[in-house]
Amino acid sequence: MTCRYPDLGREREAVEKFGLLARRFSVHALAEEALCAQFETLLRLDEDERSLETAARFVREYPSSKHVPAALSAKAWALKNLLRATEAISAYKALLRRFPKGGRAPEAHFWLGVLLEERKKPANAAAHYREVIESFPESVYAEHAQYRLANCLYERGEAKEAAEVFTKFLRRRPESPLIEAALYGLAWAHHDLKEPHGERAAWRRLLERFPSGPYSFDASFALGELAFSEEDYEEAAAYYRRALSYTSGEGADAALYKLAWSLKKLRRESEAAETFEEVHTRHPSGRFAADSMLNCGRYFLAKGRHAEAAVLFEKLVSSHPATESSREAAFDLAECHLKQGKWKKALDRYKESVGHLQGGDLRRAAYGMGVALLNLGATADAADQFRKAVGRGEDKLAAMSQLGLGDCAFRERDFEKASRSYYQVVLLYGFEELHGVARYKAGRSFEALGETERAKKFYRDVLRHHPNSEHAPRSEERLKALGGE
Repeated sequence: MTCRYPDLGREREAVEKFGLLARRFSVHALAEEALCAQFETLLRLDEDERSLETAARFVREYPSSKHVPAALSAKAWALKNLLRATEAISAYKALLRRFPKGGRAPEAHFWLGVLLEERKKPANAAAHYREVIESFPESVYAEHAQYRLANCLYERGEAKEAAEVFTKFLRRRPESPLIEAALYGLAWAHHDLKEPHGERAAWRRLLERFPSGPYSFDASFALGELAFSEEDYEEAAAYYRRALSYTSGEGADAALYKLAWSLKKLRRESEAAETFEEVHTRHPSGRFAADSMLNCGRYFLAKGRHAEAAVLFEKLVSSHPATESSREAAFDLAECHLKQGKWKKALDRYKESVGHLQGGDLRRAAYGMGVALLNLGATADAADQFRKAVGRGEDKLAAMSQLGLGDCAFRERDFEKASRSYYQVVLLYGFEELHGVARYKAGRSFEALGETERAKKFYRDVLRHHPNSEHAPRSEERLKALGGE
């Protein structure tokens, strides 16, 4: 009784014929072959329940058959496909106990490795993969076992050993379909080992061989990160742009954001601002949106585009509350309001920011509040803030705050105190651009005190030392009014 149905593509009919033969002629010599053919055909048809039942029956009825390894393998495979992992592991182990060096052994070791890997037991899985590689190097499973062993080692945190196995794999199997994935794994192993040279070589090799593969974005972005960390911002920008050519979805926001930072580091401020703007407009709820809005707003602020900066900072504060970028934006928003002469708004924003500031920013906030309070008529409070801003500093902010103290005293008509404060700017701080205004205001203070000659001296100093300053024409006018030359 010969069945040619499998050869004709009629496997389901063949299964029934094999079953019929095994039942009807159970003592016939061909019954054994028929039952074996039945479970193997069921296996090909992915009928795992029936395959499992038939293979188990075969082992019971023909325990000494040469087909027992195939039956045990079929049983284990069916259990694996049915997601009965614990039973599948036991079945593969039973196969190895009976036939440790048989033809099905590499298959059993390999799938035991896979099942144990899935159960988060990489050390056990690695042992089985090693067995395939070392004891059955020519088997069809050796290639995948070597690749998966490298992955297991990496997952266990053994990056050095993983890199060695990946390297051996790449050298021994240069045409394997797993080459791309192996290069990817090797690159990450070098990354974890903090070996930028090896990491860069792996990523570049991957890109050269698979320029449009599934890992092209990751490779380009990683190469950008390496260049950025080494302050080669031109190369970083080129790789981030290449990464963006592969995707506009996941990961695109990170590549765009790092491109913006590369441009900023290259002092290409306008391009950087445009790119930061693209980040927060294309990915408004993304992880880089807040910082991108902050950087874009600061560009506007530096360019004197205070209204645009204020709009962006307001949006950042409201859309990303309780973030570091939001807190910084609140401070920058106060600076915008100050530049626009919106004293009350500036004061309120500075007050909101103070609790989150430290060091130099605290002094800047104190200075800003001083300016706002002075223009709101609260000269005593303004003077307190200017004194905080002066502190023990010797920088330009301290000099500007010293000028502010002079303005407070002048507003309160304490001209003696005002003249001293203004003159201290000249005596204590080496910022020539502030000396002109300080000398002019000191002259105004002495003029208010009725000390005309001293006032004239300061006006003449402005003309002598700061002839191109905005206060030179004013000093000249005051000298003429006082009867000076």
